[in-house]
Amino acid sequence: MTTENLGNLTLRVNGPDVEEYAITDFSLSNIPYDGAVSVHFVTKVNFDLTAELVDNRSPYAIIIHNTGEDLTTRNVDSFDVDVPEDGYYEIVTLIFPTTTFIEDGLGFTPGSPVTSNLNTNIIAAEVKEDNSVCFKTLTHAQDTDAGYYEHIWTGWEDIALNDILVMLEEAEESGIQEDITVCKQTQSAFVYDNLYKCYISKANDLLNIYSGDSGFCGTGSMCKDSLNKYKSEIQIRDYLWMAINVIKYCIQNCQYLKALKILNCVSTCAGICSDIKITKSNTKTSKGCGCSKRP
Repeated sequence: MTTENLGNLTLRVNGPDVEEYAITDFSLSNIPYDGAVSVHFVTKVNFDLTAELVDNRSPYAIIIHNTGEDLTTRNVDSFDVDVPEDGYYEIVTLIFPTTTFIEDGLGFTPGSPVTSNLNTNIIAAEVKEDNSVCFKTLTHAQDTDAGYYEHIWTGWEDIALNDILVMLEEAEESGIQEDITVCKQTQSAFVYDNLYKCYISKANDLLNIYSGDSGFCGTGSMCKDSLNKYKSEIQIRDYLWMAINVIKYCIQNCQYLKALKILNCVSTCAGICSDIKITKSNTKTSKGCGCSKRP
């Protein structure tokens, strides 16, 4: 799974490569690409490590893997998400086997004997005729005939996606993730698009001062007047550029919380971007952007 920053607070999430669609637990290592449904969502991570779901129209991107797709294509299930502001984000991908694959591919059908661990939660995605998706869990009960197997599968029951997320969290905490038939992948992303636009706006201001009416350092005031006159503007520009480079260094070393701390400091630093409003085209107006928020 990879994530690209498209700029303007937009992330493109590319799902795992086709060959990565393998749920390794509970004998699902050979699940085909068209036997799975992937669910993607994005959370904003706060400094205290709490996470907030990014609600962008529909917070969950559910992608059905069709048999007619070119299975040699890499990153076939991708989607774009607009994040609300600069910050630290986590992109989560859940890979579900389909109910059809569970029944036809593995033979787990209502009425069949339970040959696996009774604690295993067989969870799958049901793709309906209208291409809508719901999530199901396969239930079991004791076999009243008291045959060789004590339990049989009794049928599919609806289960909410939020309940599945709670189960996955509990499985991660207990270290027994093989007890659930859902594969979870998480990737971090850090966005500082608006901070960079604040820097560009300040740099453009100085270049305009430099150039005046006759091109760079022609008859412009910067070449005539003392640098001290523009000392505060230069300090702000340098401060922003320093912050951006330290944030980039932190991201490269996966120090996302440190990068977030720096971003928060810059965004609240005495209103250094208070004269800038960030828009898609980066036009300047009279209201401040705070160096982070989506316009």
